[in-house]
Amino acid sequence: MVVNPEIWQEAQWIDMHVHADHYQDINLAIDQCKKHGILAWSCAMDVDSYERSRTLLADAPQFFLTFGLHPWEVKNWDRDWETLTINLNKSPLIGEVGIDYHWEQDRSFDTLQYDVFEFIVSHASKTGKWLNVHTKGAEKEVFEILKRHQFQKAIIHWYSGPEQWFHKMADLGCLFIPNSAIEQNLPNGPTKTRFCRD
Repeated sequence: MVVNPEIWQEAQWIDMHVHADHYQDINLAIDQCKKHGILAWSCAMDVDSYERSRTLLADAPQFFLTFGLHPWEVKNWDRDWETLTINLNKSPLIGEVGIDYHWEQDRSFDTLQYDVFEFIVSHASKTGKWLNVHTKGAEKEVFEILKRHQFQKAIIHWYSGPEQWFHKMADLGCLFIPNSAIEQNLPNGPTKTRFCRD
């Protein structure tokens, strides 16, 4: 999905992380975006989520939809790396992706989560695409992968981990979506320039 440049210019706000297929009333969300000049990045969590969102947002230029394979959905993925690559290629940006060792209780998929995220970071590094990244309970592992690829186009969603990994990611060039957990977990105060305007 290509965003109309006029929508970008007219936007008062850019919401860097929504899930269009999770709204109870998508038409209300679309109307609110129009009313308040909001451009919203709608992150898909897998192929089904992407297709549902694409249908919902067919006539909603205020939303731009991207494909991702969320860490919670890795366990349901069919391990088709070729199709994953095709879907990544279709998407102008990529997300939501990442690693979750906190909310995902099944530890048997830890290695697969790690491998999938590294594959996606490698792809994004080669194609120059931005990533919308989930890090819960795996801040160290996410940082390791990003650093190994010297990847600087990562937007970290709802960071709530240790302060040391926040600063390491920020020093690498990551951006962060503002949230209350950062305020609570970073007693020394984050540098404002490290935030996206959400």
